[in-house]
Amino acid sequence: MLRDRARVSEKVISDLKRSGQESVDQLMEKLTSNKKKQERLDSEVDSIRAVIQSKEHEIASKEDEIVGLKRLIELETNEKEMEIRRIRLEIEE
Repeated sequence: MLRDRARVSEKVISDLKRSGQESVDQLMEKLTSNKKKQERLDSEVDSIRAVIQSKEHEIASKEDEIVGLKRLIELETNEKEMEIRRIRLEIEE
């Protein structure tokens, strides 16, 4: 009877050890899987950040171009206004 109890106890202990090891193995697999996912996501984030920086640079460049074009338009408008004034003065004379 004691031997039977001992065997049952040993079997329970053995089952618990095996179950514990399986749980650890599953957790390690999940951890490895999550690390791989995290690496992929980090890579995607880096890629998106690079695109954002590129677009921000492009926007800044276009904004500078717009400022330059506005100045050019102002200069040409001023020149045309001066020419119109000159022509009016000539006409009035």
